[in-house]
Amino acid sequence: MSFPVRPTLFSLFIHAVGAAVLCAVPLAATDRFTSAGQQRVVAIQLSVASPTALDFPVQILPLPTIQPLAAIDPSPPDRSVETANQPSFEPATTSRLPPPPDTPEFRSEVDVTLHRQSPEVAKLPSIETVVSVRPPRRSARKVTPPAVDAIPIPQPVGLSPETPVDFSSNPPPQYPLDAARDRLQGTVLLRLRVDEAGNVTEVEIIESSGHGSLDRAAVQAVKRWKGQPARRFGRAVASEEVLPVRFRL
Repeated sequence: MSFPVRPTLFSLFIHAVGAAVLCAVPLAATDRFTSAGQQRVVAIQLSVASPTALDFPVQILPLPTIQPLAAIDPSPPDRSVETANQPSFEPATTSRLPPPPDTPEFRSEVDVTLHRQSPEVAKLPSIETVVSVRPPRRSARKVTPPAVDAIPIPQPVGLSPETPVDFSSNPPPQYPLDAARDRLQGTVLLRLRVDEAGNVTEVEIIESSGHGSLDRAAVQAVKRWKGQPARRFGRAVASEEVLPVRFRL
């Protein structure tokens, strides 16, 4: 049995080259990390020694016993012996101290300070109130009420007894202010018609006073009059009266 020579030689050559390469690579890596100087190895040895025995004996102290609170005697300590042993103390006679010397009276600094710091009261200017006085109103002079005279109308003979009309309870006419200011005077003669009840039903001017204000004042006042009617034989009757009204100052 014959083997081929060339392939076998070629295979051996390849294996030899690979083995040489594998041997060369580890040697190069080892040379790269080695130091250039001398190499020293330090050895560390750990020795554990057993504890040595003590030369002196060990003394074990007993634990102190604790007494309960109930066993303690609550009675207070006897202080009679301590008091007897202490030296007696007697108070020395006190001598009366002399009175302190009289100090002069000083004015309080607070009062002075307050007096100095008190602000001065500012003087306020006096204010005068001027009231305008209105001119006095012109007042009408006190007018004397006019005299009113009732002149009875003559009655026919044979009809008696007869009682005339009575208007004395009525106020007199008021004097007009303009007439009193102008000092006007006069007498108005009026004719009155009075019914059975005593009311004035009609007023007529018989004679004027010469001043219209006086005539109107007399007529307006007499129209409101009411009095006692005239009577004949005790019976009220209607009557006609002439009344002069005089205005004078």
